[in-house]
Amino acid sequence: MRSERPVGAVVRLAAPASIAVSDGTRLDFASWEGASASFTTTAGYRKVTAHYQWSYLLMLSMAPSNAGSWRLSPAVADGYYPAGSPVSIGIDAVAGMKFRQWAERLERIGESRERS
Repeated sequence: MRSERPVGAVVRLAAPASIAVSDGTRLDFASWEGASASFTTTAGYRKVTAHYQWSYLLMLSMAPSNAGSWRLSPAVADGYYPAGSPVSIGIDAVAGMKFRQWAERLERIGESRERS
């Protein structure tokens, strides 16, 4: 939306916290160039740049689905991790179940992983 302001008027800019790119991929707001999460400036001709970082949804499954619970460190509320973030993954099996093996299917080419 374009809004006319007189030169010198105070203008507050806000950027979306997240922008969906595709299923399981989004851009998360990181910073304004030279500022913090919100940005206040005076109206006039000025270049303003919002920086975003790629984030990916980490999806985990087990068979059978009720065989245990996942441990993730660091834990995140929505399952999205910034690109390149290390994530430790563990599993706690329920009584009567035993961990058998890791199986992986990475959807993104070039992602790194370590298993132990």
